[in-house]
Amino acid sequence: MAGYHTDNAADDLQVEPTMLRASQPTISRLNSKADEETIGQFQETIQCLFDRVQQVKSSEGFIFDIDSANFKTTGNQEDTTYNTHYQTKGFHPLFLFDGVTGHCIKAVLRTGNVYKSNGVVAFLEPVLIHFKDRYPHCPIIIRAR
Repeated sequence: MAGYHTDNAADDLQVEPTMLRASQPTISRLNSKADEETIGQFQETIQCLFDRVQQVKSSEGFIFDIDSANFKTTGNQEDTTYNTHYQTKGFHPLFLFDGVTGHCIKAVLRTGNVYKSNGVVAFLEPVLIHFKDRYPHCPIIIRAR
Protein backbone atom coordinates (compact mmCIF):
# COMPACT_ATOMS: atom_id res chain seq x y z
CA MET A 1 0.00 0.00 0.00
CA ALA A 2 2.84 2.43 0.77
CA GLY A 3 5.35 0.72 -1.47
CA TYR A 4 4.89 2.88 -4.55
CA HIS A 5 7.70 5.39 -4.81
CA THR A 6 5.80 7.54 -7.32
CA ASP A 7 2.78 7.93 -5.02
CA ASN A 8 2.39 11.52 -3.83
CA ALA A 9 1.42 10.26 -0.37
CA ALA A 10 4.41 7.94 0.06
CA ASP A 11 6.34 10.46 2.18
CA ASP A 12 3.37 10.96 4.50
CA LEU A 13 2.55 7.26 4.70
CA GLN A 14 6.08 6.23 5.66
CA VAL A 15 5.73 8.13 8.96
CA GLU A 16 2.03 7.34 9.53
CA PRO A 17 1.79 5.53 12.92
CA THR A 18 -0.63 2.92 11.56
CA MET A 19 1.68 2.12 8.67
CA LEU A 20 4.71 1.88 10.96
CA ARG A 21 2.93 -0.81 13.00
CA ALA A 22 1.63 -2.79 10.02
CA SER A 23 3.98 -5.25 8.37
CA GLN A 24 3.67 -6.20 4.72
CA PRO A 25 2.18 -9.62 5.63
CA THR A 26 -0.42 -7.86 7.82
CA ILE A 27 -1.41 -5.53 4.99
CA SER A 28 -1.57 -8.49 2.57
CA ARG A 29 -3.84 -10.42 4.97
CA LEU A 30 -6.14 -7.40 5.27
CA ASN A 31 -6.31 -7.05 1.49
CA SER A 32 -7.05 -10.75 0.94
CA LYS A 33 -9.78 -10.90 3.62
CA ALA A 34 -11.54 -7.63 2.82
CA ASP A 35 -15.07 -8.09 1.50
CA GLU A 36 -18.22 -5.98 1.13
CA GLU A 37 -18.86 -6.16 4.89
CA THR A 38 -15.32 -4.94 5.64
CA ILE A 39 -15.73 -2.07 3.20
CA GLY A 40 -19.00 -1.12 4.90
CA GLN A 41 -17.28 -1.17 8.29
CA PHE A 42 -14.52 1.11 6.97
CA GLN A 43 -17.19 3.49 5.67
CA GLU A 44 -18.95 3.49 9.07
CA THR A 45 -15.63 4.22 10.78
CA ILE A 46 -14.92 7.16 8.46
CA GLN A 47 -18.40 8.56 9.08
CA CYS A 48 -18.01 8.13 12.86
CA LEU A 49 -14.68 9.97 12.83
CA PHE A 50 -16.19 12.78 10.76
CA ASP A 51 -19.08 13.07 13.25
CA ARG A 52 -16.65 13.20 16.18
CA VAL A 53 -14.77 16.05 14.58
CA GLN A 54 -18.10 17.86 14.20
CA GLN A 55 -18.71 17.43 17.95
CA VAL A 56 -15.46 19.27 18.66
CA LYS A 57 -15.70 21.88 15.92
CA SER A 58 -19.08 22.00 14.25
CA SER A 59 -19.59 23.30 10.74
CA GLU A 60 -22.23 25.79 9.70
CA GLY A 61 -22.65 23.92 6.44
CA PHE A 62 -21.04 21.31 4.24
CA ILE A 63 -19.49 21.31 0.80
CA PHE A 64 -19.25 17.90 -0.84
CA ASP A 65 -16.99 17.38 -3.84
CA ILE A 66 -17.76 14.36 -6.03
CA ASP A 67 -15.07 13.21 -8.41
CA SER A 68 -13.90 10.13 -10.26
CA ALA A 69 -10.39 9.03 -11.11
CA ASN A 70 -8.63 6.67 -13.46
CA PHE A 71 -6.56 3.97 -11.76
CA LYS A 72 -4.45 2.23 -14.38
CA THR A 73 -3.84 -1.49 -13.77
CA THR A 74 -1.64 -4.19 -15.21
CA GLY A 75 -2.29 -7.91 -15.51
CA ASN A 76 -5.68 -9.58 -15.26
CA GLN A 77 -7.21 -8.01 -12.18
CA GLU A 78 -10.89 -8.71 -11.55
CA ASP A 79 -13.26 -6.01 -12.90
CA THR A 80 -10.50 -4.09 -14.64
CA THR A 81 -11.69 -2.85 -18.04
CA TYR A 82 -10.66 -0.48 -20.81
CA ASN A 83 -11.70 3.17 -20.52
CA THR A 84 -11.80 4.89 -23.91
CA HIS A 85 -11.59 8.40 -22.42
CA TYR A 86 -8.34 7.67 -20.56
CA GLN A 87 -7.21 5.07 -23.14
CA THR A 88 -6.06 2.76 -20.35
CA LYS A 89 -7.16 -0.47 -18.72
CA GLY A 90 -8.04 -0.12 -15.05
CA PHE A 91 -10.63 1.02 -12.52
CA HIS A 92 -12.72 4.19 -12.41
CA PRO A 93 -13.49 4.78 -8.69
CA LEU A 94 -15.87 7.41 -7.41
CA PHE A 95 -14.92 9.69 -4.49
CA LEU A 96 -16.71 12.08 -2.14
CA PHE A 97 -14.54 14.67 -0.39
CA ASP A 98 -15.19 17.30 2.25
CA GLY A 99 -14.71 20.42 0.15
CA VAL A 100 -13.38 22.42 3.11
CA THR A 101 -10.78 20.04 4.55
CA GLY A 102 -10.17 17.82 1.53
CA HIS A 103 -10.78 14.69 3.62
CA CYS A 104 -12.23 11.69 1.84
CA ILE A 105 -15.72 10.94 3.13
CA LYS A 106 -16.54 8.00 0.87
CA ALA A 107 -15.12 6.01 -2.02
CA VAL A 108 -16.32 3.16 -4.20
CA LEU A 109 -14.32 1.05 -6.63
CA ARG A 110 -15.91 0.71 -10.08
CA THR A 111 -14.94 -1.02 -13.29
CA GLY A 112 -12.86 1.03 -15.67
CA ASN A 113 -15.43 1.40 -18.43
CA VAL A 114 -18.21 3.20 -16.52
CA TYR A 115 -19.08 6.81 -17.26
CA LYS A 116 -17.98 9.21 -14.51
CA SER A 117 -21.53 9.89 -13.22
CA ASN A 118 -22.73 6.26 -13.20
CA GLY A 119 -24.09 5.32 -9.78
CA VAL A 120 -23.69 8.79 -8.26
CA VAL A 121 -27.24 8.94 -6.85
CA ALA A 122 -26.96 5.57 -5.05
CA PHE A 123 -23.45 6.52 -3.90
CA LEU A 124 -24.46 9.90 -2.50
CA GLU A 125 -27.94 9.15 -1.12
CA PRO A 126 -26.91 7.42 2.17
CA VAL A 127 -24.45 10.21 2.93
CA LEU A 128 -27.06 12.90 2.35
CA ILE A 129 -29.60 11.06 4.51
CA HIS A 130 -27.05 10.81 7.33
CA PHE A 131 -26.04 14.46 7.15
CA LYS A 132 -29.63 15.74 6.87
CA ASP A 133 -30.65 13.62 9.90
CA ARG A 134 -27.58 14.45 11.97
CA TYR A 135 -27.16 18.12 10.99
CA PRO A 136 -30.65 19.32 9.95
CA HIS A 137 -29.83 23.05 10.14
CA CYS A 138 -26.67 22.89 8.03
CA PRO A 139 -26.94 23.60 4.31
CA ILE A 140 -25.23 21.16 1.95
CA ILE A 141 -23.57 22.23 -1.29
CA ILE A 142 -22.64 19.52 -3.80
CA ARG A 143 -19.95 20.13 -6.40
CA ALA A 144 -19.15 17.64 -9.14
CA ARG A 145 -16.59 17.54 -11.90
